[in-house]
Amino acid sequence: MTGMKRNLKQTMEIAETVADPKIKLQAHAIVTDIYKHIMDLTTNGVIINDALRIIQSKVNMLNGVDNISFFI
Repeated sequence: MTGMKRNLKQTMEIAETVADPKIKLQAHAIVTDIYKHIMDLTTNGVIINDALRIIQSKVNMLNGVDNISFFI
């Protein structure tokens, strides 16, 4: 995420300082694409965290079952 924000900052600087309208338009297109990817990572991050939490709880449950059968 840090690298994407750095790229976003550099691309914004290019869009603000360049005089050629074609380069300026391309820089704005890249900025829009970077924002899209940042939003995808932000919104999908919650889903990934939930999935990892479910998997971790299943692993803990299985480890608990193994520990119980070990003592029997």
